[in-house]
Amino acid sequence: MSNQQMLVGAGGAGDAVLTMSSRPGPQGGGSGEISNTPFTVDSSTNLTITGKNALVTIRVDGASSSGAGHYVQGTIQMDADKTYHLYKHPSYAAVFYGSSSVSAPTCILLGAQGGSSGRSPGGAAGYPSGSSGSPKNNSGGGGGGSVSGYLSGSGGGGGPRGGNPGLPANPGNPGGLFTSGGGGGNGTDGSGGSGGFGYYSGGGGGGGWDYESQQGDSFGGGGGGGASYAHGLPGSAPYPAPVTNVSSGGSPGGSSITFVSFVNA
Repeated sequence: MSNQQMLVGAGGAGDAVLTMSSRPGPQGGGSGEISNTPFTVDSSTNLTITGKNALVTIRVDGASSSGAGHYVQGTIQMDADKTYHLYKHPSYAAVFYGSSSVSAPTCILLGAQGGSSGRSPGGAAGYPSGSSGSPKNNSGGGGGGSVSGYLSGSGGGGGPRGGNPGLPANPGNPGGLFTSGGGGGNGTDGSGGSGGFGYYSGGGGGGGWDYESQQGDSFGGGGGGGASYAHGLPGSAPYPAPVTNVSSGGSPGGSSITFVSFVNA
């Protein structure tokens, strides 16, 4: 490690200084400068860079439902005199450009949520795509969301309804860009699970209804998993924020944000 990198966060002249509007207890609580050590961010907070541009490594984990959640970790170029928002929602966690901003056009990094169960399990969240939920007899699971770039991708399709034709039952609803997952379809003999939240969310599973047990007597496909995001913000975005050194994987618990480290850019 260079001498320049070792000085970051130690108050050296010309170093990047990072301050949070709401620090966790181990960082001192309240508003103030943070140290260059890994820690869990336990609530949503603004992060402001002063002194010099910084390369900031953060991990964001989406929540598990029936299907596993998903995390992405990346190094974000954050510029001096700019503010970024670390957002922790019960379903997902993300980093945005701008004070208290929470929207797809300003999203830099997002860990997605797994799909909910119907009468079959939901699909896992993933990157670049979530997994489909499982079918139940002839009612289908919802598709996983998929990301291909900034504001580019597709929500998971809704799972088809099951049971006998002519009996009331609904397919799952599709997912979309930065929305809660598609709702599951209703059915007298079982309803589908909802898709997981993602940059593009998963689709809901289909419900079903049959005569007696002609088609299996039980329906409700699982919802599809949401898609995580790690493409950062390109030059066409409100403000560029490139992301490098991306890693990702399954996340079995709740949503979370981990501040990992930073160096001068």
